[in-house]
Amino acid sequence: MTEAVQARAAQLFTAFEKRLNHDRAELIANGDTAASQAGGPDFDAVRFIAHRIVGSARMFGCEDLAEPAGKVEGLVDAGADVSVIVQAVNELAERIEFLASDQVFHVTFSCGLAGSKDERGGEALLALADTALNEAKAGGRNCIRTYLPGCRSEF
Repeated sequence: MTEAVQARAAQLFTAFEKRLNHDRAELIANGDTAASQAGGPDFDAVRFIAHRIVGSARMFGCEDLAEPAGKVEGLVDAGADVSVIVQAVNELAERIEFLASDQVFHVTFSCGLAGSKDERGGEALLALADTALNEAKAGGRNCIRTYLPGCRSEF
């Protein structure tokens, strides 16, 4: 990436983080207000905020955030019980707080691949891929094992 593209990406991400922090505060305030209204709960503002979060999260490829926001939106649309909506709002707020924090976590990847040029059925090929995956898991973190007829390889 060029420096200009990296700088723009950093600006967009910073704006996304600020928007999330703002949305989190607004979500909590509107959720509490909506749940305690005398004439019955009105979660329209909460639904709007959740919808906005879904759109922003998907734009940045953050399904870990889009999924709980979509859940809030769906619960409001379905007219779910107030306590269920409030719980979902609190879970979404916690998810935003976690994702906006500076915590670092690491992910490892192990994979088993299989291929065949002959007429093996899908079940047989799946069994070979499963065997390769089990070997990859046994090999430790970040391993890939393949099965191709006449060739066993490790990465």
